[in-house]
Amino acid sequence: MNNKKRGLWLDSAERYLEEHGWATSEMLRANVVNADGIPYKEAPTPHELPMLLRGDKRFIVIGKHKVQNYKVSMWGLLDG
Repeated sequence: MNNKKRGLWLDSAERYLEEHGWATSEMLRANVVNADGIPYKEAPTPHELPMLLRGDKRFIVIGKHKVQNYKVSMWGLLDG
């Protein structure tokens, strides 16, 4: 995934979180769409996505949720 596509996807993820409040990585992968409502052909992989979100200062982990035998991060937006 190149930098331009990565930036577009992260901008769309920010819009999704503004509308819905929080989401897990899997929710973001499944629900982030472009301006026309079409899912991106090149979305971050499940391993790449948390690294992208941690590297972008707009996103923060707002909590953890236990799913079966592991915990998943709930992502939100940094206020201000």
